[in-house]
Amino acid sequence: MKSYFQKPGDARPQLHYSHISRLIMCGEQFRRIYICGDRAAPGVALIIGSSVHVAVEKDLKFKGVTKELMKDSDVRDAARDAFISEWESTPILLDDDERIKGLEAVKGESLDLTVELAALHHTQAAPHITIDKPEDVERLFVIRTAERGYDFDIGGKIDVTERDAAPSSSGVSLSAIRDTKTKKQSPPQNIADVSEQLTIYAMAHTVLEGRPPASVNLDYLVKTKTPKYVPLQSTRTHGDFKIFLRRFEKYVETIQKGIFLPADPSHWCCSEKFCGFARDGSCPYFRGAVKG
Repeated sequence: MKSYFQKPGDARPQLHYSHISRLIMCGEQFRRIYICGDRAAPGVALIIGSSVHVAVEKDLKFKGVTKELMKDSDVRDAARDAFISEWESTPILLDDDERIKGLEAVKGESLDLTVELAALHHTQAAPHITIDKPEDVERLFVIRTAERGYDFDIGGKIDVTERDAAPSSSGVSLSAIRDTKTKKQSPPQNIADVSEQLTIYAMAHTVLEGRPPASVNLDYLVKTKTPKYVPLQSTRTHGDFKIFLRRFEKYVETIQKGIFLPADPSHWCCSEKFCGFARDGSCPYFRGAVKG
């Protein structure tokens, strides 16, 4: 089991937020992917999100080097190229609604949406994000936990670290961290307050910089008929870190004991649209998504 979570050159296995979120959402999906090594074809939403992420990363890294953003046309090209590459290199399994539309129609709509979401970030979010150097985009981290007795370290990448985002009352410049999300509907206003991903990133920032960030931020690109940008901001304290570590201890215990509960069948993730194992018919716990 641990070999899957082992990173090259690192003696200890790591848990990332992507592992944790899947474990919480659907233990069976976690087991299939990270314990058994099974792979299911991604849904269209995942391809859109990852392709937008590629374009956003390129745009912000370019800003870290030149202090300017890429041209709008270059951002659109980056999103288009990422989508086409992902689509052509990955077998696609469509859900019922998408099968009715047809593969080519779904591809065309999804490609257009990917480009528009990347352009939306470029025009509305990226101009206000301060990037001093390209290394502050996709910044790797590892939080060592051996002294706490955990079998896993906490690893990952912080999407964006902004320098000098907010001067403190003492005159010390503080940083902010950001993460970009694509979502079908507008997110709840408190999502940044409760996000474990942002808590992990704030912990990592504290380890790397010696103090928590001034703020943690989610930049949502919402896939409405006319896509919109919804920024959400929150903060984290050492108290939040203590709560997360209590939860992390339970996540590790769950993995060690091999207790992988399937998702609540009424949860949005337990559907053909969001689970490849439901789409390919290989999940013994899937009966069908809630209609209505």
